[in-house]
Amino acid sequence: MMRFLSQLCCFFLLFSCTKTTEPSTLPSIVSFAFEGVKAISTTIDPSTKTITVEVPYQTSLSALVPLIGLDAGVSIVPASGLAQNFAQDVFYTLAQGSNKLIYTVKVKVANQPKPEISLIKSDTVEAGKDLSILGKNFGKFALDIQTFLIDNQNKESLLKHQLIDSTQIKLITDTEQSPGLYRIKVKVKNQMVVSDAKVWVAYPSPQLTAIPKINLRKGDTLWLEGKYLDASQYNFLCQLQHLNTTYQLPMAKATGNQLGFIIPNHVTIGEYAVKIHNASEKKLSGTLAKSINIYDPSLPFVMSIVQPQAFYKKSEKLSFLTSHFEAIEARFYQVNLVGVAKTYIQNGIYDATQQTLSIELPDAIQAGSYAIHFSLSEPQKKIQYSFQTDLQIAVKE
Repeated sequence: MMRFLSQLCCFFLLFSCTKTTEPSTLPSIVSFAFEGVKAISTTIDPSTKTITVEVPYQTSLSALVPLIGLDAGVSIVPASGLAQNFAQDVFYTLAQGSNKLIYTVKVKVANQPKPEISLIKSDTVEAGKDLSILGKNFGKFALDIQTFLIDNQNKESLLKHQLIDSTQIKLITDTEQSPGLYRIKVKVKNQMVVSDAKVWVAYPSPQLTAIPKINLRKGDTLWLEGKYLDASQYNFLCQLQHLNTTYQLPMAKATGNQLGFIIPNHVTIGEYAVKIHNASEKKLSGTLAKSINIYDPSLPFVMSIVQPQAFYKKSEKLSFLTSHFEAIEARFYQVNLVGVAKTYIQNGIYDATQQTLSIELPDAIQAGSYAIHFSLSEPQKKIQYSFQTDLQIAVKE
């Protein structure tokens, strides 16, 4: 019996000495990174076989290249250095000998960081003009952004904007924005910032758009049409410019988008460029292509058409109401009908009793609109006097 037990022990000892030894550790990933992207954090959890990586905001996950560190003798599929779409979980199979296991890689993009405003490029902007701000974390998409002006009562006004890049936004103010001091608010998705500095939004510069009458006499009212002519809050002047001579006319009347200025007697007769000056804001409008003519009120002028008609026909009589025609010893009166394609000159008949000047329209006059100018002369005394008017007629066939 003892002999049998001794043989059995030797058998077990021999079997134990010939058995193959398995690895004591499983394959694992020892490091994980992305080519060209600096991760905010990386966590490798061997117990759950999970790798969690957080990358900076706006990182594209569609084709990141992983750089995977492994223990010696460990193989991995897909291979390290092979681009993957990490917008979804990516699975890696590790193998070492007969041992295989799977790691899951989860990549998260950091949330939108809070935007920052570092500089407002100007402390004053005219309503309707652009204003740029500098900062960071404005993002890449204009639709993610909202911009506002905030007044002293914390009332917000939404602004249009243009995203230049993630560090610069161009703000587009509204022409109707009330003048005043404002802070700037930028909202990017759910993050926002309000500037410490304030910007002054100023009333727009006046814009001259039309001069209803350009031929006037001293004492007449010069009406100017335009934009940003709030006479209830601002003082406006009319600037007349002729060569080196400038006149500033005070505003006499205001209605809607028109301002009226009385031409004083001390203004020299002649041709003038016209601008509107916002004296309160010290802003000047531009000029129009056409200028105005100022005449002496004691010299001949035509006031109006007697019994005006919407249309005139060829050979029809046309009469004008005159003023101070007796101031010049003229025997000849010419009426110039100035059309787009052609000008007709007709001799007029002056009636001193009625103070009217009459002509007959030419038989061959073409249909169209005609401006009317006048000329008085006396060749023997070398008298010649001409003036333009704002009168117009329409001739039809």
